[in-house]
Amino acid sequence: MTSDGPQPREHPYIWVTWMPRLLSGNHHCEWASWFKAQHDGKTWRRAHRDFEPTMWALNHKALLREERKRLEADGATVRVERQNQFHLRGWHATLSGMPDLVSLKDGQVTIHDLKSGEPHEHHAIQVMLYMWAFPLARREYGGLPISGRVVYPDHVVEAPESAVDQAFVNRAVDLIKTLAGEEPPPRTPSASECVFCEITSDDCPERVETPPPEEETDLF
Repeated sequence: MTSDGPQPREHPYIWVTWMPRLLSGNHHCEWASWFKAQHDGKTWRRAHRDFEPTMWALNHKALLREERKRLEADGATVRVERQNQFHLRGWHATLSGMPDLVSLKDGQVTIHDLKSGEPHEHHAIQVMLYMWAFPLARREYGGLPISGRVVYPDHVVEAPESAVDQAFVNRAVDLIKTLAGEEPPPRTPSASECVFCEITSDDCPERVETPPPEEETDLF
């Protein structure tokens, strides 16, 4: 982090993982992702998060290893994590992502995103974003049929190619333009979102540090 505070990027930079919760309506604070898209990540201080990454990493890696083994035993060619990283540069921003697994079998591409925690609707949206952006950035996959799968420890959610229709693409592009715009969207702080946000009160004075106290009533 520099002593001069957050430094603007020359070209906005967006990670796919910032978008699914906003598209699903699970999160509402577009400003937080706008801030990260607009500023060099090495120049602003991140909030401490009470989260144990070690167990998450172990569970995720075990699930990834199991899924990869299954796919390869079925005859698929499988690429893993950093082999799949992409950077899709547009007029307004660069969109980057890194699907967990990408398999190819009999001309069919499948993107697999592995989730070791509780299921959420935005997980499928993340896979759909990969299904849209990945073949645009990685030309060797362009023109091939592509589907997606969200893989949980006990079940799978399929995302068919038809899910990524023009309406979905339009919503994704509109959000990218918002996060890449010069005008910041309004902050919408809340205890449920701020507790997971990386941005400290140094850069977001409206950040909610603690949930509001519970009030008592005699109405019910």
